Amino acid sequence: MIIHHFCPQFKSIHGGGEPVICNLVNTLAGMGHTNYLYSIHIPPAAAKTFDTRIRILQFPDWLIRIFQHPLILGLMDFFMAPVLILPILFKQGILCFYTENTVPAMFVYSLLSNKPYIYFCFQPPRFAYDISLSEVSSKTVSWLKYIFSPFSFLYRTFDKLAAARAPKILTFSNGYKKWIESIYSATNVSVIQPGVQIPETCAPLPHNISSRLTEESKTLIFSGKFIPKKNLGRLITIVKLLKPAIPHIRLLLLGDGPDRPWLEKLVCSAGLEDNVIFCGFIRSHKDVFSYLKKAHLAVLLEKNISFGLSIIEANACGVPCLAFEGGGPSDIITPGQNGFLIPENSTDEAIASVILDYFSNSSMVEQMKNKSLSASKNYTWDSFALQYVECLSSLKPEQ
Repeated sequence: MIIHHFCPQFKSIHGGGEPVICNLVNTLAGMGHTNYLYSIHIPPAAAKTFDTRIRILQFPDWLIRIFQHPLILGLMDFFMAPVLILPILFKQGILCFYTENTVPAMFVYSLLSNKPYIYFCFQPPRFAYDISLSEVSSKTVSWLKYIFSPFSFLYRTFDKLAAARAPKILTFSNGYKKWIESIYSATNVSVIQPGVQIPETCAPLPHNISSRLTEESKTLIFSGKFIPKKNLGRLITIVKLLKPAIPHIRLLLLGDGPDRPWLEKLVCSAGLEDNVIFCGFIRSHKDVFSYLKKAHLAVLLEKNISFGLSIIEANACGVPCLAFEGGGPSDIITPGQNGFLIPENSTDEAIASVILDYFSNSSMVEQMKNKSLSASKNYTWDSFALQYVECLSSLKPEQ
């Protein structure tokens, strides 16, 4: 089968949708399918992670270097992505659009071509449907935030029209399937779920981190971008609540982002310098598993997660996960077995109580470790790729 993958900009290969796209396309290449990858920009480090059989087409680096501000790059997604569509119009194969950033290009394609295509909706555009202006970080958005409200209204109208034209929509979870169906009045939505693969070897932890994790340590872990919707400030507050009962509580924060400076100040003001460890950006994704293997519980306090690849990665290391109900976590987590599901309106004290009960029961910790390992075996990249190909084949016979 000839498959054209139309992707947004790749900021990294660690978080968000980038690792999903990378692993999917690489698995498809290994199965013998012909893959073309179209993107505005893929950093060299990310490009190296793709199978050499995959042909990558993108805008030149010099053009991307001119526009470094994230909002400008976002506008490039909107206005320049349709330009990448033109070469595909004259090629055979099935086209898949990934994430909400490709909606403008998808709309243009639907007008210019009658060939089959799929919209892989990782999530509807959250700035338009889910996140209020108050949740937009003033640290990264200047006066442009004041045009978000009228822009989001116009974008919703355009987005609904574009999605309605898609012959097939894919997403990661049943919760998001219902959300997409309600937004777009769609009846053609299918759920397929990504996989996980632990590398055979992982680098040892840096000494300055491993030395702070003792046999007495009870270790929480978060891996992702340091941005407001991740609620890392709440997580640090929860550690403060836990410290009197669990003096050796540790929190590993993997990643980086615009919120890091004030998070570091929050840690200092709370007197948690010995308890919260900023591990920095982990350049090789496989090394994330080195940290996961040292943890006892992964914690995700982001609401309405589309899937939660980090949940099954943690489970694959025998680490259960605590997350809010809804979206992907409700599909992945069986409460009391491979993690905990908590109501979205839970207070910090209520969340701390769940964690304290968990650490207070050593037999539960061991049982949930084994059940987490077992649950992770249900998620493989081969299974994900096979489901994906089946969805494509339902549109048009294989070429």
